[in-house]
Amino acid sequence: MLLPDPDAMRSVGSHNEADFTDAYEGFDVAERAVDWCRQNIQPERPDFRFHHLDAANGLYNPAGAFDPSTTSFPWPDDWFDRAILTSVFTHMTTDTVEQYLIELQRVLAPGGGAFVSFLLITPEAVSLPPSEDRLHFHRYDDHSWVVSDHCAEEAVGHDADRVFGCLSDLGFDVSMPPVIAKWADPTRPRGAQDMFMIWKA
Repeated sequence: MLLPDPDAMRSVGSHNEADFTDAYEGFDVAERAVDWCRQNIQPERPDFRFHHLDAANGLYNPAGAFDPSTTSFPWPDDWFDRAILTSVFTHMTTDTVEQYLIELQRVLAPGGGAFVSFLLITPEAVSLPPSEDRLHFHRYDDHSWVVSDHCAEEAVGHDADRVFGCLSDLGFDVSMPPVIAKWADPTRPRGAQDMFMIWKA
């Protein structure tokens, strides 16, 4: 079973649904995205189900009903074989990311894997001189970095050491990317993300 990501659920569902042979559960904090998926995907694939998670998010759900750092995924333990979370953690501050990772660890079955993406922050990356070819982060809290003073969730970077430390503490095995902080590389598209697999032991 699959737990798709809030941000890319529409594209994953629209283009790759034929690749999925089991059930697909998706959730999103943006109710319009959920409605679109229910109207355009679910009639053709009734085994695909889409849920609205009414967690607050400054970019996608400003009037959300609850603090996202208290999120509990609405599925039992060890329920999913695979998960996809791309462009999800890049719109959350660190306290919410860590809660999502706790819940992800809970709902993944032993041996299950998740494809995730981050904007990882390293001291070397943030010390680079300004450039129009990359995002410009400034410190938001102890472990989060943002590009906007008006909406933190527009783009959020996370200290790489904190992310990998959290994953290790939760017992995830990480398929380390060969290069991190890709957003800082001027040869890559602006806002390029660090993507890799994590596995539940």
